[in-house]
Amino acid sequence: MRISNKNSGDYVMKLKPFKGSNLHAENKGNLYVVYSYEWWPLWIYCKDNKVWFENKDRYSVSTSKQRTQTAPFCVETIKLNRWQMKALIF
Repeated sequence: MRISNKNSGDYVMKLKPFKGSNLHAENKGNLYVVYSYEWWPLWIYCKDNKVWFENKDRYSVSTSKQRTQTAPFCVETIKLNRWQMKALIF
């Protein structure tokens, strides 16, 4: 579903796929993945373990904004670098 980025946080908290402006989320097996652009995972939720993972690497200005818009509310995360995030996905 196409949405505005400012509404993306609601979709993330409900683990719903969406497409925004250079921002999207999809289900990949037991994972829910939020991407900035096509290649930069921001957040991963593991449905089996009920754990959120956060990309701790540096961001561009636009990706930093997207990260803020999609941040899961009031949850603890496990911080990983982008290579660890990509390893979880593939």
